[in-house]
Amino acid sequence: MNNLYIFLSIILILLISNVHLIRKKDKFRINLLIDGVVNKILLGFLLLIILFENFLLGLLFMVLLLILQSENIKKSEKIEGFYDYYKNIC
Repeated sequence: MNNLYIFLSIILILLISNVHLIRKKDKFRINLLIDGVVNKILLGFLLLIILFENFLLGLLFMVLLLILQSENIKKSEKIEGFYDYYKNIC
C-alpha cells in the first residue's frame, strides 16, 4: 500500500510540473471538469477524502487543483460584463 502512495505522489508531481505543456484541446476539457459549482463541490469532497486517506496525496491534489484553476483564470483574461462607456468623457 505504501508503494501505491509513493507511485501516486510521483504521478501527481509530474502532472503538476507539466501542466503548462498541455494542449489547448485538453486544457478546454480540464476547464469543463473544473468549472461549475457542482463540479467544484464534488472536487472539494474528493479532496477531503484524499486528505483523510493520505495527507501528502491530499496536499499534492490540492496544489494540482490550484494550478489548474490558475491556468483557467489566465486563459479567461477577457472579463465579460459591465463596460464603462463614459470613462473617456471626463
